[in-house]
Amino acid sequence: MKTLAYGRVQIQSHRCPSCRREAFVFSGKMSCCGIQVTKDALGWKRMSPCPDKRVALPQAVKDFIVFHQNNRCYYCNLDFKVRVYRRGVLLKRVIAFDHFVPFSFAGDKKGRNIVAACSLCNGIKSWLMFHDEFECIEYILKQWRAKGYSVEQPIIELSELRPVV
Repeated sequence: MKTLAYGRVQIQSHRCPSCRREAFVFSGKMSCCGIQVTKDALGWKRMSPCPDKRVALPQAVKDFIVFHQNNRCYYCNLDFKVRVYRRGVLLKRVIAFDHFVPFSFAGDKKGRNIVAACSLCNGIKSWLMFHDEFECIEYILKQWRAKGYSVEQPIIELSELRPVV
């Protein structure tokens, strides 16, 4: 378990074996049903709801972020036009604007917390939090390798081709 240093108020959270949902832990007991917690926490979350709701980024801000990152994904550093394959299948990559520190943890919707990421990296990172950007990028690239993502289209062997009938 990592100690997280983000957010305003951090409360231990755990998956409840009874409810099967994530809930806060207070004084060693689940907030949902009072079951005693004996395992390490899944993580830490902000207890208080964010005072502001998310608002869509203006197009000018999106354009600025993409331009500032040289039209590259913040995490994998690939140009957004590069094609990515998995087991020979072309994957769809679109630009996603990601909160580096998840909005649900910090409520920070300022530009310095928002990065342009490809949809693949954004999906891998999800709501996870990291101590710094290097740990995050290392994790994402390790997941890329584990999932078999490739930027080159694999060469199809002649023996793999089936005759057209």
